[in-house]
Amino acid sequence: YVTLFEDYIDAKKVLPKESIIEVSFQELTSDLVGTMKKIYDYFGWKGWDKMEPTYRKEAERQKGFKQNDFVDLDQDLKDIVYDRWKDSFEEFGYSK
Repeated sequence: YVTLFEDYIDAKKVLPKESIIEVSFQELTSDLVGTMKKIYDYFGWKGWDKMEPTYRKEAERQKGFKQNDFVDLDQDLKDIVYDRWKDSFEEFGYSK
């Protein structure tokens, strides 16, 4: 993950700002249609009117989906993860 994150940050520095949009998992799961519309608008993609029903159908299908529950990590493991991924926590505004 660390290598992937570092490569992403390096690429982000040289790519034009308008060629990248970042959306969170939370955005996608809480408002799939709105988030996809935001992406289409950001990039100026055509065809939203044709694709919107597909996204609405998928959003409706996912309404009853229950995400996995994970056991909470003990503090020592949380500290290890944070130490290794500190840059991504800061870049994306994750809390420790």
